[in-house]
Amino acid sequence: MKQIFFIVIIAVVLSGCESKDDGIEIIPDYDAVYFTDQDVDSPAKPMLEEDSQKELENVFKEFYDEKLGRAQLFKVAFRIYINENGVIDKLKILDESSYKFGTTGEDGILFFDNQKLYPRIKEMLSKYEFEPAKKGKDNVKYRKDIAYACSILPGGKVKGYIPLDFSLDFSSLNPDNFFVVVDQTPEPIGGMEAIMKNVKYPEIAKRAGIQGKVYIKAYINEEGNVVRTEVIKSADKILDSAAANAVIKTKFNPGKQKGESVKTQVVVPIVFKLK
Repeated sequence: MKQIFFIVIIAVVLSGCESKDDGIEIIPDYDAVYFTDQDVDSPAKPMLEEDSQKELENVFKEFYDEKLGRAQLFKVAFRIYINENGVIDKLKILDESSYKFGTTGEDGILFFDNQKLYPRIKEMLSKYEFEPAKKGKDNVKYRKDIAYACSILPGGKVKGYIPLDFSLDFSSLNPDNFFVVVDQTPEPIGGMEAIMKNVKYPEIAKRAGIQGKVYIKAYINEEGNVVRTEVIKSADKILDSAAANAVIKTKFNPGKQKGESVKTQVVVPIVFKLK
C-alpha cells in the first residue's frame, strides 16, 4: 500500500483543549478558511519523504502494555491545517467512532483510550514541513484528513485496518461532479481479484454465521483513487465495514470520457459467503 505522508493529517473532536507549544494549536473549527483537495490546483506536499504509517505505529507502540498479554486496538482520526507557508498550525480531532475502521474487537482485543494519543501525535506532527497548496499562482491554506487503526499483538506485531491516503473530508465533494455513464468505465487494476484480495472476512461475522452481499458505491477521481464510498445495499454492519475498506484500498484505472480521465462513480458488489 502506498505510504502517504498524510498520516500527518487526521481528525477528532477535542473539547476544551488548547495547546500552543510546538506551534500547533488545537482548535474547534477552521474549515471555512482552509481549502480541501477539491478546491486547490495543487495540494500541499511533504518536503521530505516519510514512512508516516510506520511512524504512527511506533507512537502506538509507546502506549502498548505488554503486561496485558492481549492484542490492543488503537485508532485515530484527525484533520490537520497547513498554512500558506507549508506549516501545520492547527489540529482538529475528529470523532473516530463516526468512521469504519474494519475491526470489531474480535479475538479479545482491548480498546485503547485514544484521547491519550493526541498530545503525542501533535508532537510528532510538529516536525513536518510542506510545499504549500496552490490555487492558481497563490499559496493557500489547506486541510486534509487521515484515519488509521491498528491492533498491536503480543510480541509487537502490528495489524493495520485503514489506508492512510483515504480522505474523510467530503465537505466540498459534490457527487454530481462524478460521471455515472462514461465512454470507458473505471476498472480495478488487477480486476475484481485485486478487490477480493483486500476483503477481510471479520472473524466475529464468521463465528456468528453472518454472510451476504454488500453493494458499495465508489467515487473515483481522475487518478483512479477511491476518494469516498457509500453503502448502497447492506448485508450487515460488520460486513459493510469490511466491504468499504476493501474498495477504498483498491487502485482503479480511471474512467474516461472522450479520451480524458474523469471523476466517476461505480457500484461494486462484495460477496461474503461461508464455506
